[in-house]
Amino acid sequence: MGTLRWFAGGQERRERAIFLINQMFSEFDSKNANPLYQVLDSYRTELKFDGTSTPYILTRMNIDISKVLLNNNIRLSSTESSQLKELRALSHIRII
Repeated sequence: MGTLRWFAGGQERRERAIFLINQMFSEFDSKNANPLYQVLDSYRTELKFDGTSTPYILTRMNIDISKVLLNNNIRLSSTESSQLKELRALSHIRII
């Protein structure tokens, strides 16, 4: 999947988020990141089947990911960290 333009619409962001979550699942250390896996899985399902606004879902996902990482003291590898950074960047919307 290619890079996302900064002016991409909600559907493109939604598809990219699902792609990135699936990619992260294939590389997760399941012992360390089980709560994070659960959060990402619930948002992947919501992105696939819910009609709610994509930016709203992504914003809530970012908050929940932060809570899970802090509350469970989860340390990510550099690869996982860069993937998560890319996933979180999908919620950044520029208004000009």
